[in-house]
Amino acid sequence: MPAGFADTMAVGGLLAPRAFEFVPDGRILIIERGSPTSTDINFGSVRVFKNGALLPTYALTLNICGDGERGLLGIATDPNFASNGYVYLYYTRQSPSGAACAYNTFINNQPGPRNRVSRFSMSGDVIDPASERVLIDNIATDSGIHNAGDIHFGADGYLYVSVGDSNIQPSPAQNLSSLNGKVLRILPSPGAAGGY
Repeated sequence: MPAGFADTMAVGGLLAPRAFEFVPDGRILIIERGSPTSTDINFGSVRVFKNGALLPTYALTLNICGDGERGLLGIATDPNFASNGYVYLYYTRQSPSGAACAYNTFINNQPGPRNRVSRFSMSGDVIDPASERVLIDNIATDSGIHNAGDIHFGADGYLYVSVGDSNIQPSPAQNLSSLNGKVLRILPSPGAAGGY
């Protein structure tokens, strides 16, 4: 360790934390597996670290597919978070029909779990699940691996979303009709068309 630095644990007691995001007021939003009552991998939660402690009340819990490399994978706050409270999440949503967390559904043309980017509204230390606005959906996650999911706002105001290739062969990275194997860019802005 470099001179002048110390290794100190900031927070413990989390279940497989995946990512975190600093909020302008000093809070830290942390995403992890599980829920307030379960360690089941098919739940993903947002926790709040505030004033030096992990709050016991969860900010948000989602039903997800958390097997393999799937799950609640990325979190970002809007550049104007202080005024709009927007939180963006990248996660693996469950299938609307059939097996909730099946594999190879893309290959077999069946509905299945897909990765998604959504915007939520946060008020105080709670994120309203009913506020979800789906921005990108139907990103293939058929093998359960190579999902990526890191999301960040750039200095240019765009939201950048890393999307894995889902181990699809041949690789979809060069296929412009596929969302997989790319870095996607979204420009949030107000407007009647939804702003994206």
